[in-house]
Amino acid sequence: MKLLLIEDNSSIVDFIKIALKLGFPDSKIISTHLGKEGVEFVEKEKPDIVLLDLELPDISGFEVLEQIRAFSEIPIIIETIKDNETDIVRGLTLGADDYIGKPFGQLELIARIRTVLKRINTISTDSLIYEKLYLDISHRTLSHESKSTRLTPTETLLLQTFMKNINKLLTFESLAEIIWGTDYPGSDNTLKVYIRRLRAKVESVSDGTISIISKPGVGFILKTVNS
Repeated sequence: MKLLLIEDNSSIVDFIKIALKLGFPDSKIISTHLGKEGVEFVEKEKPDIVLLDLELPDISGFEVLEQIRAFSEIPIIIETIKDNETDIVRGLTLGADDYIGKPFGQLELIARIRTVLKRINTISTDSLIYEKLYLDISHRTLSHESKSTRLTPTETLLLQTFMKNINKLLTFESLAEIIWGTDYPGSDNTLKVYIRRLRAKVESVSDGTISIISKPGVGFILKTVNS
C-alpha cells in the first residue's frame, strides 16, 4: 500500500508514520505539509489512499479535496476536529470517503484505512433499480428520470444495501458492520451523517418521491414516500 499523508503538524506526522508501520509494515508513506504539493503528488505518485488534514498552511484541505476530485477517485480520509459536524458534512459532500476525528488512536487509524480500502474493493459492478431510481454501482451514479448525482464509495455501498433490502428495516448495527466491519462505540453518530447526505441525494433526484426513512433508535428504511 502507498499512502499519501497531507499534514503540517510534525508531531501528528510522526505519530501516523509509526501507526502505519505497525499496521502496514510493507507500506510506502509519502508526506507533505502543503496542500498544493499534495495534489501534485496524487498525480505523480498514484498513491492507494490519501490521509488529508483540513488545516494546512497554504490552501485549505477542502480546496485540496476539490482539486483531487476534479481528476481522481482515489480514496480520501479527512482529519477533522472530533464532533465538528460542519466540517465532516462539508468534507463528505466534496467527496471524502471517510473521516477520523482528532485526537485519534493508532488502532482506530489503522482500522479506518483498512475498512476504506476494503470498501472500495468490495463494491459490486452491478446496477440496481427501484421504481425509477437507478443506481449505477460501477460509476457511483444515482439517477431518476432526467436527474442524476454522483455518490461517494460509502454512499454507494449504503444505497446498494438499501436497494437490496427495499422496505426492510436495516438497523444501526447491521449498517455499521457493512461499512466498518464492526459496530464500534460512536458509530451511530457517524452513520447518521452518512445517511443524512445520502437521503438528501435520493430525495433530490427523485423529487422527494423516494426517501430513507429514520426509525429513531433502531435504523432506516428505503421506501417510496407515503407507501
